[in-house]
Amino acid sequence: MLDRASVDGGEREQPWLVRRGLVPRSRPQRILALATFVDMLGSGVFMVSAALFFTRVVGLPLAQVGLGMGVAAALCRTLWSCPACATGMRVSAPSFRAGVKARAGRAAKARAVP
Repeated sequence: MLDRASVDGGEREQPWLVRRGLVPRSRPQRILALATFVDMLGSGVFMVSAALFFTRVVGLPLAQVGLGMGVAAALCRTLWSCPACATGMRVSAPSFRAGVKARAGRAAKARAVP
């Protein structure tokens, strides 16, 4: 039985999810899309569970929980994204990784029991 790859001159037909634009074409793009999906799913689960915890267990009003979580998210994004962006523009990825590994090694040595 002939497959589409041999009939079409070597090119394989794209799956329907790719044709409709629901899934990226290349493998690295699909991996990045999956990682983003997992990250967003985790963030959503955390937000829902935090709101339920603060309203049901702690007893805070819903408006106060929403305002607190919104302010905390805005502060964290502002305080973390600006330095991270500036560091990323000044330092290349290999040297940044080497610095992180060196710090981790020094921290492990400091925690070691003599």
